[in-house]
Amino acid sequence: MKDIVWNGENISRFVLGTAQLGMDYGIANASGRPTEKAACEIVKEALDNGVNCFDTAQVYGDSEIVLGKCLKRVHRRRIKIVSKLSSKLEPSDSESIKRTVKESRQNLGVDQLWGLMLHQTDWLALWNEGLGRTLVALKKAGGIKYLGVSVYSVEDARRALENSDIQIIQVPCNAWDQRMKTAGVFELAKSLNKLCFVRSIYLQGLLIMSTEEVEKKFPKATEISQRWHKLAEDYGLRPLEFAIGFAKSLQLPLVIGVDNSAQIIENFSLLEGVELPREIIEDTRLRVEDEDIIIPSRWNILRG
Repeated sequence: MKDIVWNGENISRFVLGTAQLGMDYGIANASGRPTEKAACEIVKEALDNGVNCFDTAQVYGDSEIVLGKCLKRVHRRRIKIVSKLSSKLEPSDSESIKRTVKESRQNLGVDQLWGLMLHQTDWLALWNEGLGRTLVALKKAGGIKYLGVSVYSVEDARRALENSDIQIIQVPCNAWDQRMKTAGVFELAKSLNKLCFVRSIYLQGLLIMSTEEVEKKFPKATEISQRWHKLAEDYGLRPLEFAIGFAKSLQLPLVIGVDNSAQIIENFSLLEGVELPREIIEDTRLRVEDEDIIIPSRWNILRG
């Protein structure tokens, strides 16, 4: 499986998302947070299969600490780690930001974060009020290679890409949630030589759950899940193949979280093997316009 090449650097198409390593995460996660031993098996399997980039965050529980311990045990080559600033910080407190970035590097066992992103998109509005100066200074000092933002809306993605200090962004995109694709965000990033990481390719597992599971855990999405499964059946695909085939067609690094090492192997096999024809990828019946369903931050209220 070919890597993504950007700025003369190779970034693995599969980027291991590590939220699951530090806390319970995802609507489809029935096993909970893995043990440290199991977490290290996941990291080793990822490295063995060519992953060279890991996604984490200061607010992902113990994710940075666990990932750092695992990489110390099994690390065999240079890797890239992207972390995100805690939204609990005060964006005007430069000393706190510097301290937490140093702590992140220590937790992860690296001298430099390949990427540091804002986790709170409204902080973009504060970039010119001191926050940007603090982060640019950290970058110039060598503690960070690239600055970025994790965004949730098309508007925030465009705002981030227009910021000359920001070179990487992370966006949600999947077969149901195609906002970034249809709005031209990926084309804009490419024209500016900026890199988009794509997360939520399974919509936290919603796309690969059975309709019965969806009806039980998230009734509002039942009808859409039924339509999705019927489309997959009509095209002769499993929902997992359908979802990853769409994501692969974006030709961008995909942040994928797993619950166990076997899922690493399965995802790699699918990324290697699944190639969806254009007519399937462009089928407008895949798209879901209801933001109450495609934006996970709204789920807790809807699910009670």
